Amino acid sequence: MINSMRFKLLLAFSIILTAGFITTWLILSRYETHKLTEEIVNRLHIEAIESADDIVRNLEELKKELLFLSTLDVMDDIIAHDVDIRIESYLKKRAADLGYGIEFVLFNANGKEILTTSRKNIAPDSNSLFSAVADGKSIFKGFYIISTQVHASFDKNLNIGRLVMLIPLQYFKRSLHETGDKFAWLLPPENSDKTTKEIFSAPNEKLDDMIYASIPMASPLYGWKLIYAVKKDDALQTVYFAKKIIFATFIIMAVLMAILTLMVEKQLLAPVRDLSKFVKRIIETNNYKLKPPIPSNDEVGDLAKSFAFLMERTDEALTKIEEQNLRHMKTLEALMTFLEEMAAAKSVDEAIETATNRIRLMTGSKEVSVTESANREDGSLSIRILYEKREVPVYKYINVREINDTLAMTDRVYESIGRIVSAQIERLYLLKSKTSFFSGLSHELKTPLGSILTLAQLLIGSGKCGEKEMESLARIEHSAQYLLHIINDILMLAKADAGEIKPHIQKCDIRSLIGECIEIIEPLAKAKNLSLETLFLDQCKNIPTDPKLLRMVIINFLANSVKFTKKGYIKVAVSENEGNLRIEIKDSGIGISKENLDKLFDEFFREYREDSSEHGTGIGLALSKKIVEILGGRLKIFSEGEGKGASATITLPL
Repeated sequence: MINSMRFKLLLAFSIILTAGFITTWLILSRYETHKLTEEIVNRLHIEAIESADDIVRNLEELKKELLFLSTLDVMDDIIAHDVDIRIESYLKKRAADLGYGIEFVLFNANGKEILTTSRKNIAPDSNSLFSAVADGKSIFKGFYIISTQVHASFDKNLNIGRLVMLIPLQYFKRSLHETGDKFAWLLPPENSDKTTKEIFSAPNEKLDDMIYASIPMASPLYGWKLIYAVKKDDALQTVYFAKKIIFATFIIMAVLMAILTLMVEKQLLAPVRDLSKFVKRIIETNNYKLKPPIPSNDEVGDLAKSFAFLMERTDEALTKIEEQNLRHMKTLEALMTFLEEMAAAKSVDEAIETATNRIRLMTGSKEVSVTESANREDGSLSIRILYEKREVPVYKYINVREINDTLAMTDRVYESIGRIVSAQIERLYLLKSKTSFFSGLSHELKTPLGSILTLAQLLIGSGKCGEKEMESLARIEHSAQYLLHIINDILMLAKADAGEIKPHIQKCDIRSLIGECIEIIEPLAKAKNLSLETLFLDQCKNIPTDPKLLRMVIINFLANSVKFTKKGYIKVAVSENEGNLRIEIKDSGIGISKENLDKLFDEFFREYREDSSEHGTGIGLALSKKIVEILGGRLKIFSEGEGKGASATITLPL
């Protein structure tokens, strides 16, 4: 029962429904209530700000009105103590126009009342009013006071009296926007008189039962607060109603959920089980041509049909992917072959001929030609290649017509072919220039060096030179031999780069060859008191190689070990490993810094060391690596760091 899909569906629906109910209830109880409260507070706050602005604006307009009245020329009559009916009638008219019980009182410079628009509102006398004005008070017996000095029209610096405007505090209520469910009132400062507090009394409702917004009033009502409020029950009645609806909906959904579970189990789960069995069968057989059963013409049936269509498209897509992968693999193989053949080309003409032949095979075209201009015809392809490396390079085009694209040849592939051909041609030009330079340099230097060496040897053998002359001639002979050795190395390096060194492979006795190398180097090692050991770990007798080239490499490494080892040992170990011959030459010399290990085979690279007076030419290691590669082997040099010796390992195929 617990493992049945019906129970799982019922449990899932129950969890979802309950979770939705609880979540919605909590959202309404907390989030939505809080959000709605915030919206109401924000709305009340905005209305309070607008009302406060109206009050301040109205006060500013009244103040402007008062200032205007104080500047009238008729006010000069205050000085003459001859205030006539004009001033009184004018002020009464303005008070009537302003309405809302606003009154005016005019005082002379000594604080004596000159006139008032309504005596009944000022009690008990005007002296108290003038004192309140003089003390800077703004509230007087239920009135808000605005006053200004009156100056003579003929002398603006002469104060002749004070004009006071009395605004009933009820006037401020005109700017409050109260409705049936919304309250608004002004809250005066705590030190206000009883009359003022009675005028602006709060509603009978408690603030805890209300949602309200309170803002402080700006000048000239500093210390006052404006409050807008609504009852919570009225404001949140939508939320309370929504909770009732949600609870009723939960009960209805629970009943519908049980009915839905039974329908789903009958009309959906059984066909899904059949479809699941079909999928397992496809997985087991890997046969995407199978057709799933169509249980009905409803949505489940449409699902089965869509699945069948998906299997058909999947089978087609897999077939296309396999075909594309096969084409890409063939293209990659063709490009690798193309790259190998191009790298083997020894001349520009051979490189171009190789390129045209391979392009003909790769494109299936019978018309591949090299011209000085690109073919613009439809269905044709032009690949630009470097033809001559000059100050202004010369380019030509390999034109291909009637392409039968059996491989995955894209524009990027053709561009890569053009770059490969151009790079090989440029390499051949550079190699030719380098070889010509080194050959010419060697020829120009070897001739005078040969003459110097021959002359020095003749003078040494003549016996006619003194002891000092003989020492000088010996140094000349040694230096000439050293320079001749460097020239020969440079020439051989150039030949190796040009591919002109052809190994003469023959059976070689490796023990004898190593022994010959040791005999040559042994006197140099004894001169520095270095031990020279040879160790053959396997039979290691006859191997196929060029003994002359291999001897040159081994002697070069042995000579380097003697040169850069002040004391200690030089060991030569020969062994066989996985069909290869391994020759390791190890010493206890000055070692090699780890950061320079990757640079050792760079041509003319030399590592300068303060603790050694010996410095090579930077040719020997580069030449040795090229020779070992010509012999089909690998060369590796390792050192743990300065002062920790070094080892060179030559690996050759057996």
